[in-house]
Amino acid sequence: SYFWDMMEQAEMIRDSFFADDGSELRFTLKPIPPQRIGTTPPTVQSITIAINGERDLWNMGYTAGKEFSWPGNRSNQGASITVNTNQGNLTDLKEEGQWAWFRLLKRANIRRIDTYFELTWPLNKGSYQLLIRYQMETQSSKNPFHDLNSIFSYHCPETLDRN
Repeated sequence: SYFWDMMEQAEMIRDSFFADDGSELRFTLKPIPPQRIGTTPPTVQSITIAINGERDLWNMGYTAGKEFSWPGNRSNQGASITVNTNQGNLTDLKEEGQWAWFRLLKRANIRRIDTYFELTWPLNKGSYQLLIRYQMETQSSKNPFHDLNSIFSYHCPETLDRN
């Protein structure tokens, strides 16, 4: 029935975000060199990603990535990606609140590749575009990243009666 379908979907969403043992959702983000497209795009010097108070600065060298957790620090909620170029900072990617990381993911192109996800945020600046890219690996097979489109499109029904 419609009611049970909605309840099952809500339960799947809950279970993917919140583990039975109360542990946080853990994932590792590893930057991938950005792509520069268009006429005279600036040179990227560093990228900083921040998620609920946890921060990772990448200076375009080798990195093993950084482990993040969600919901993380509840006193410093928000998510942002700041790109520092030879022409200044680009800070188009910023969201506020406890669910900010997922709103930022909603703005990304997400592609599953084997055991990880490739996240790409396009930054369009007039005559050029920068593609900011990260590889995301999860610590558990039970996580919301496997089917983000279903989660983003889920809406609680206004009524439980379809008639």
